[in-house]
Amino acid sequence: MEKKSTLNEGVYSFISRNRKLLLVAISIIMLGFLGLGIFALVSYQMNMDAIAVVDRASIRFEKWGQLESSAAQFLELEEEIKNILRPFTNPRAESYAGSKALWILSSMAEKKQNVSDQKEKLIQLLKWYPNSPYNMQASYKLAQLYLDEGSTLESIKVFEEILKYRDIPALFKEEVLFTLGVLYESLDPAKSRNYFDELVQTYPLSDWTKLTRSRIIYQDLLK
Repeated sequence: MEKKSTLNEGVYSFISRNRKLLLVAISIIMLGFLGLGIFALVSYQMNMDAIAVVDRASIRFEKWGQLESSAAQFLELEEEIKNILRPFTNPRAESYAGSKALWILSSMAEKKQNVSDQKEKLIQLLKWYPNSPYNMQASYKLAQLYLDEGSTLESIKVFEEILKYRDIPALFKEEVLFTLGVLYESLDPAKSRNYFDELVQTYPLSDWTKLTRSRIIYQDLLK
């Protein structure tokens, strides 16, 4: 009991001597928590504003896509969307608003037939937002652009990345397997046959499989 009493007296004595210092420390800690709360609230509102802006921009673009819109209208919308591409604090908002903004910008570039700008936006989307819901579509578009410009190896890399998506639709996967089989025919016949075999075995009733069977027969004749 004596030791406990001595300890309590020591604590009380310390508090008494350093009361002002302790009050300042407590005030600083409370202000810090208050500041974090305000920052979180402001950040949340900024992210919600960004989502609202990109959603409105998406609706406008889809509407204009059905009409003949002026270059000035597209430029105005493009600048509005670019303002969204800034640092975010909420990963979900970042993935949603930022990736959707880049997807719209890539679509606008496609409509303007600006291939280099379209490709740049697709690459940025895939690099900056690896978990974006637009990644599969973006990858397919990018692979096709590489294919159109004659960059077969780059196209193959992107097509093979598409196969890694867990939620890839069957019809989409069938097309990708067939495309890879065709692209590899002159580069690596063994890999080509592997992709063709996977397509035939996994999707025996697919229309892509019908095309594949004829190519397999041709490959066998060349052996």
